[in-house]
Amino acid sequence: MPVRQTPVKTAPIVKEEASYDSSGSDDDKIFCFGLNYTGANIRIKGVELKYQISGDTKVTALRIYSGQTLYSGFELGTSDSRFAAGVEGGAFFGVQKKFGSLALYFDGGLYYVSVWQKNFVNNGFSDYGLIFNTGLNVYLF
Repeated sequence: MPVRQTPVKTAPIVKEEASYDSSGSDDDKIFCFGLNYTGANIRIKGVELKYQISGDTKVTALRIYSGQTLYSGFELGTSDSRFAAGVEGGAFFGVQKKFGSLALYFDGGLYYVSVWQKNFVNNGFSDYGLIFNTGLNVYLF
Protein backbone atom coordinates (compact mmCIF):
# COMPACT_ATOMS: atom_id res chain seq x y z
CA MET A 1 0.00 0.00 0.00
CA PRO A 2 1.49 3.38 -0.98
CA VAL A 3 2.34 5.88 1.77
CA ARG A 4 0.43 9.07 1.45
CA GLN A 5 2.17 12.31 2.47
CA THR A 6 0.20 15.32 3.59
CA PRO A 7 1.33 18.68 2.24
CA VAL A 8 3.15 20.95 4.71
CA LYS A 9 1.68 24.41 5.10
CA THR A 10 4.20 27.24 5.24
CA ALA A 11 3.70 30.81 6.32
CA PRO A 12 3.89 33.38 3.55
CA ILE A 13 7.20 35.25 3.30
CA VAL A 14 6.80 38.96 3.92
CA LYS A 15 9.58 41.26 2.83
CA GLU A 16 9.93 44.49 4.74
CA GLU A 17 11.41 47.43 2.94
CA ALA A 18 13.92 49.47 4.89
CA SER A 19 12.72 52.96 5.59
CA TYR A 20 15.08 55.84 5.00
CA ASP A 21 14.97 59.00 7.06
CA SER A 22 16.52 61.80 4.99
CA SER A 23 17.09 63.96 8.06
CA GLY A 24 19.73 61.56 9.43
CA SER A 25 20.02 60.26 12.96
CA ASP A 26 21.06 62.46 15.87
CA ASP A 27 24.47 60.73 15.98
CA ASP A 28 25.11 61.74 12.34
CA LYS A 29 24.69 65.46 13.02
CA ILE A 30 28.06 67.19 12.89
CA PHE A 31 27.31 70.93 13.28
CA CYS A 32 26.16 72.56 16.50
CA PHE A 33 26.36 75.76 18.46
CA GLY A 34 26.10 76.06 22.19
CA LEU A 35 26.38 77.95 25.40
CA ASN A 36 29.08 77.03 27.87
CA TYR A 37 29.89 78.38 31.30
CA THR A 38 30.56 82.11 30.68
CA GLY A 39 30.61 81.84 26.88
CA ALA A 40 29.64 80.22 23.60
CA ASN A 41 30.99 77.62 21.19
CA ILE A 42 30.59 76.33 17.62
CA ARG A 43 31.40 72.70 16.72
CA ILE A 44 31.88 71.17 13.30
CA LYS A 45 32.62 67.43 13.42
CA GLY A 46 35.64 67.11 15.78
CA VAL A 47 36.66 70.79 15.86
CA GLU A 48 35.30 73.41 18.23
CA LEU A 49 35.90 77.14 18.57
CA LYS A 50 35.21 78.35 22.11
CA TYR A 51 34.85 81.93 23.37
CA GLN A 52 34.46 82.79 27.05
CA ILE A 53 34.33 86.08 28.91
CA SER A 54 34.52 86.84 32.62
CA GLY A 55 34.86 90.44 33.75
CA ASP A 56 37.32 92.03 31.35
CA THR A 57 39.09 88.71 30.59
CA LYS A 58 38.37 87.02 27.27
CA VAL A 59 39.44 83.46 26.36
CA THR A 60 39.45 82.14 22.79
CA ALA A 61 40.34 78.49 22.27
CA LEU A 62 40.47 75.83 19.58
CA ARG A 63 39.48 72.33 20.72
CA ILE A 64 40.12 69.14 18.74
CA TYR A 65 38.38 66.00 19.98
CA SER A 66 37.11 62.54 19.05
CA GLY A 67 34.10 60.57 20.22
CA GLN A 68 30.45 61.44 20.82
CA THR A 69 29.04 60.16 24.12
CA LEU A 70 32.47 59.70 25.68
CA TYR A 71 35.10 61.93 24.14
CA SER A 72 38.66 63.12 24.58
CA GLY A 73 40.81 65.78 23.00
CA PHE A 74 43.10 68.73 23.46
CA GLU A 75 42.71 72.49 23.60
CA LEU A 76 44.94 75.46 22.75
CA GLY A 77 43.87 78.97 23.61
CA THR A 78 44.73 82.56 24.41
CA SER A 79 43.45 84.97 27.03
CA ASP A 80 43.46 88.73 27.06
CA SER A 81 42.41 91.51 29.42
CA ARG A 82 43.32 95.16 29.91
CA PHE A 83 46.35 94.38 32.08
CA ALA A 84 47.36 90.79 31.30
CA ALA A 85 47.57 88.22 28.53
CA GLY A 86 48.24 84.51 28.42
CA VAL A 87 48.15 81.15 26.71
CA GLU A 88 46.75 77.81 27.79
CA GLY A 89 46.76 74.26 26.54
CA GLY A 90 45.78 70.86 27.81
CA ALA A 91 44.12 67.50 27.34
CA PHE A 92 40.58 66.70 28.46
CA PHE A 93 38.10 63.83 28.80
CA GLY A 94 34.34 64.26 28.85
CA VAL A 95 30.85 62.90 28.54
CA GLN A 96 27.96 64.18 26.41
CA LYS A 97 24.31 63.15 26.78
CA LYS A 98 22.01 63.85 23.81
CA PHE A 99 18.29 64.55 24.10
CA GLY A 100 17.21 64.73 20.46
CA SER A 101 19.01 67.76 19.01
CA LEU A 102 20.07 69.04 22.45
CA ALA A 103 23.19 67.79 24.18
CA LEU A 104 24.47 68.42 27.70
CA TYR A 105 28.22 67.99 28.18
CA PHE A 106 30.85 68.05 30.90
CA ASP A 107 34.60 67.62 30.54
CA GLY A 108 37.76 68.28 32.47
CA GLY A 109 41.47 67.88 32.13
CA LEU A 110 44.97 68.95 33.04
CA TYR A 111 46.02 72.27 31.49
CA TYR A 112 49.17 74.37 31.42
CA VAL A 113 48.48 78.11 31.81
CA SER A 114 50.97 80.94 31.37
CA VAL A 115 49.96 84.54 32.15
CA TRP A 116 51.96 87.76 32.06
CA GLN A 117 51.21 91.41 32.76
CA LYS A 118 51.30 93.76 29.83
CA ASN A 119 53.93 96.54 29.81
CA PHE A 120 56.07 94.79 32.45
CA VAL A 121 59.28 92.87 31.87
CA ASN A 122 59.89 89.54 33.67
CA ASN A 123 56.48 89.59 35.29
CA GLY A 124 54.80 86.30 34.45
CA PHE A 125 53.29 83.26 36.07
CA SER A 126 52.93 79.70 34.78
CA ASP A 127 51.35 76.64 36.36
CA TYR A 128 49.39 73.42 35.77
CA GLY A 129 45.82 73.02 36.92
CA LEU A 130 42.55 71.18 36.46
CA ILE A 131 40.02 72.99 34.28
CA PHE A 132 36.39 71.91 33.87
CA ASN A 133 33.93 72.85 31.12
CA THR A 134 30.18 72.38 30.97
CA GLY A 135 27.51 73.51 28.54
CA LEU A 136 24.51 72.87 26.32
CA ASN A 137 24.75 72.34 22.55
CA VAL A 138 22.07 72.47 19.85
CA TYR A 139 22.81 70.18 16.88
CA LEU A 140 21.44 71.57 13.62
CA PHE A 141 22.69 69.18 10.91
